[in-house]
Order: sequence, then C-alpha cells, then structure tokens
Amino acid sequence: MTHGTLRAAVIGFDNTIYGETHAEAFLADLPHGPVEPGVRMLDDVLAAAGMSRRDLACAVLGVPMPVKSGAGAVPLPPPRSANAFQALPGWADADPAKPLSEELGVPAWCENDANLAALGEMNEGAGLGLSHFIYIKIAQGVGSGIIVNRQVCRGSSGLAGEMLHLHVRETGPICMCGGRGCLITEADSSITDIVQPAHPEKLTIHTVFAMAGSGDVGANRALRDFGTLLGRPLADLCVFLNLEAIIIDGLLGEAAHPVIDGVRAAIDRYAYPRIAADVRIVPGALGERAELVGCASFARERLAADLTLVG
Repeated sequence: MTHGTLRAAVIGFDNTIYGETHAEAFLADLPHGPVEPGVRMLDDVLAAAGMSRRDLACAVLGVPMPVKSGAGAVPLPPPRSANAFQALPGWADADPAKPLSEELGVPAWCENDANLAALGEMNEGAGLGLSHFIYIKIAQGVGSGIIVNRQVCRGSSGLAGEMLHLHVRETGPICMCGGRGCLITEADSSITDIVQPAHPEKLTIHTVFAMAGSGDVGANRALRDFGTLLGRPLADLCVFLNLEAIIIDGLLGEAAHPVIDGVRAAIDRYAYPRIAADVRIVPGALGERAELVGCASFARERLAADLTLVG
C-alpha cells in the first residue's frame, strides 16, 4: 500500500503481472490494518486471472512506514516519548506479515514501500546494472530506498532512508518526531502553498505535479526549489557512499525534471567535484510498476535465503 492507495496484485517471479486492482485507502481508513481488505482484493484479482490461493508461492506486503522484520513498524520516536508519532496505526505494533501468512497459508513478509521500489528499479528499471544508488519516492509520500552493494540498506532498526525526518531548515517548525526543521514540514502542503497564490482554483500536490509536467513556470520553480532543498543532505550522502545514481520517483512523469534539476544543482555545489561527477540523477523507469517488480525481487531473495537456511 502507498499513501492513499491500497493495491493488490498477482506477479510472477519473472515479473509478469497477471492482474492487479487498487482502491483509495489511507492508513486512518484501516483501523484493523491492510491484511483483511487486501486479501479480499487479492482474491478478486486471483479469480479474474483464473487462479486461486493454491497458486500462490508467497506474499509480500509493502507499507508506507519504516518496518523491522518480525517486529512491525518502527515508531518515531520511541513509544515512551511524550512526542510519540501519533500517525502510527495500532495494528503496526506487530508485524502484519504474520496474519497475512496465516490467512493465505504461504510465507509472507512486510517491507517498506520505498525499499521495494528501489529493488524494482535495480532489477528492471533505471537502476539496472547499478550497485550503489538511492531511490527517492515523492509522488505518494516522501521516502527513499538505499541500495549498497546491490542490497537494501535498512540500518540497525529499520530506519535507514527515513527521509521525511532529514533536517533541512535550521529555524524550521518542530516536527512530530521531536526534531526541528524536518523535510516533512517542507513537502506536499508547503509546495502547494507556494504555488497556490498564483491560481484561483484549489490546488493539490498532484495538481502541481501535472502543472509542472505541462510546463507551468511557477510549479516548475517550486519543484526545482524542493529538489535543491532535498539535494543538500543528498550531497553529503553521496560523499559518504560514493553513489552511482539518484533515481527520482518515476510516478512524477515530466514533473521529475525540475526536481532533478534542483538536486543536480545542490549536488554540484555541496559535493566535491569528483564525487559529484560520479552521480547520475535520473527519473525512475518503472512508474507504478516499481513496487510490484520490487515485491517479486524481494520474494525471490527471501525464498532463496530460507532455502539456504534449511539446506
């Protein structure tokens, strides 16, 4: 699932998509989690493809939050804090992969959606042939997936790449995580607020993306500025990891280009020249298929690892 969309799909290990469906659903709309409605949608997709649950080998659940295998979502900050991350749904306290596995009768795993998209781009998209890159998710919530030596870098507690909480404004507002000037305070609503005064109709972030893709000067400027803001901490990441590429969310379409221009300007300014020259900044090639292809890649890796352990 993504921010605002619950998707169910049947995909082969060769990345063939046999069917899929989606519905609008935010985390707040799912008080008991995505498993029950997701399985109902999956059953519909299986029936339409002439299949049943018996044809499934495994299942992967992608969620728009940091997760740690076997432990569920990782709260920001720890639960004992008075500033606990209120948006974290109760069902995320435990790994939702367990009830999913029990319901379908196959192995199941839960993974962050941006990590899945990064895997998808690595195996069949803009990251094909690359070993070190970061995938930046923007269109359906801001996040990232970091690939190092062709492996997802999750960090010690599953929080690696949790980009919403990058510090980008010294005097910015206090964030719900307890920090100050986090990127989350500059994303979505802030971009829309910047463009809104020039337009009488009510804008959304997706309207701004569409306007930028159509060549609107103001929307392009706002997205380039956002790219520059994002590019400052990414320049430091390039120095630490000597990245080959930064892949910008393919769902943005033409609106990816002003973001890329802004990120490029920041990388060239803040990373030393040899490091900056090594980094390509490109749009994702898979669009909405990125996470689905990533699910197949993730499943292949986990099944192979499980077989190795058993063997």
